[in-house]
Amino acid sequence: MEDFFSASWLMNKRRFLEIKTYNIQTVESACFVPLRQYRNDIRMTTDWLEFCVEHMSKWWKILNISGSNSLLGFFINQLNSFSEKCENEYSSTTLKDTIATIPMLPYEPLSQIQKQPSLTIAVLKATIASLARYGIGRIVIVAPEDVTNVCRPFFKENYQNTSIAFKSYNNLKTKYIQKNMPYGAIRGLQEAFKYDHDNWLNNRTDWKAIYLTEPDTFLHAKPNELPTIVRNVVEQDMVYSPHRLQPIPHESDIGEFQKSSIFLPTSKEFKVEDISSYNMNCYDGGNIRAEGGRGTNPINNPNNRNKFWYMQGFDSAEFSHLDDYRFMRLSNGCGITMLMGNEHGRKCILQKK
Repeated sequence: MEDFFSASWLMNKRRFLEIKTYNIQTVESACFVPLRQYRNDIRMTTDWLEFCVEHMSKWWKILNISGSNSLLGFFINQLNSFSEKCENEYSSTTLKDTIATIPMLPYEPLSQIQKQPSLTIAVLKATIASLARYGIGRIVIVAPEDVTNVCRPFFKENYQNTSIAFKSYNNLKTKYIQKNMPYGAIRGLQEAFKYDHDNWLNNRTDWKAIYLTEPDTFLHAKPNELPTIVRNVVEQDMVYSPHRLQPIPHESDIGEFQKSSIFLPTSKEFKVEDISSYNMNCYDGGNIRAEGGRGTNPINNPNNRNKFWYMQGFDSAEFSHLDDYRFMRLSNGCGITMLMGNEHGRKCILQKK
């Protein structure tokens, strides 16, 4: 079940309305509860690049990006370039009948967001751009009211063919979390389908599918394969979970901007392959994982059990746990090096189409 986790999923309207939200007691359970509920119908693509996401927040946490003005500026430029790249891509309508919901809390104090450049705004714009390039019909960002009031002015009501809305949901408290935003996003959208007092649905009730994701998570899909995925979701009741690509600090990305941090060196052992996710395949490698490549199991660092396995070693320049993995940078991605493996050590194997 852990391999299915990407904090994102795509399901049809009927499935969405039947999610048992009373079981969503943590932030992560907004993903795990539906996946367990529909476990017999979960699908992931054999080729990871057919349906995957770049998940970025752990990357800037490893690097403590807030403490480096040069690196923060570099990353915001990367995000802005990625957003522009998405906007200049082909025009797709594959997800036109899909509504996405993005629960969010800011990555900076609200007073800092009002001053540009802002990581919160730049990364959310990049997430929106990654969805809009596949023609998603509407995106509803669900945040506390004070966050909504600060962030909304930075966004237009329409981005290409995608309508954008910021909404607040007041009942956010769950058993373990005071402000469980994913819970609020799912509950709020479920209630909107019953009585849409605040126009979450953009005056539409015939949305066919719902996509949940996070504000730091960029969608990638192969244009030729996405219609099949959507058809399987809408017509066959399948629930799709995208593969979650993990960014890795690498010298070829950030060496010029962050001399004081530890990162993977530009070397034969840690070579980065520049590819297009549209022209290459990265096939699932099965259940063979590197030693310790599971969740938060410690590797060479028994006192740091709170870190995922691939994040360890960045405080001591000890990267032997990554020796069995390869690395890629997507030309149609955000320009940051990605591990060919997930949070729990599962690999994908790169091949030409």
